[in-house]
Amino acid sequence: NKADFENKLASQKNSKNNYIEGNEPEVLEVSQPDPKVLTACYVFVGILFAVAVPLVIFVLQYIFSNRIRSKDNLVGMGIPVIGSCSSKKGHQPQLERNVMDLELLMKQQSLSAVYLNSLHEDDAMKNAVADYEKQIKASGLRTASGCQADTKAESLKEMISCGSCLIFVQAGKTTFQQIEEQIRLCDRFQIKMLGCVVVE
Repeated sequence: NKADFENKLASQKNSKNNYIEGNEPEVLEVSQPDPKVLTACYVFVGILFAVAVPLVIFVLQYIFSNRIRSKDNLVGMGIPVIGSCSSKKGHQPQLERNVMDLELLMKQQSLSAVYLNSLHEDDAMKNAVADYEKQIKASGLRTASGCQADTKAESLKEMISCGSCLIFVQAGKTTFQQIEEQIRLCDRFQIKMLGCVVVE
């Protein structure tokens, strides 16, 4: 019996040792990534963020901006748009046609003069105002022009003496608040606002 017991014990030890040897976990070797591939990945992610972040900021500013983007914004507000002007397309529709519309509006309302009120003082606005002023004078109507009649006393006096105004706004620069201020100013001094010209 003792011999059987020792044989059994030896057999169990052998089984245990065989089991442990057969089921030992293999040691995994940690492989280091190639530095060139890792650098390329970091560069790609950096470029992606460098492009994506400013693009997202620009899109959010565009969506939440209170600036006039095109003449359609003014038409949507119920403000008459006499015409538009851009450096690429010129006057849309033709300047002569725009001035003819303006003349008819003025005759309907028994007006003899119009003030051309520019909301900004850059070259594109000055050129557009000068084109309209020249064409209006050629048609025999009295006109005056100036900039920001809501802040400049002389411009306001001239606008009041004309009795009507045409407002020149710039797409991407003029805000809806500026347009509202001009409308309130015209209402306060009983100045007929004939419409807007959008400079793009």
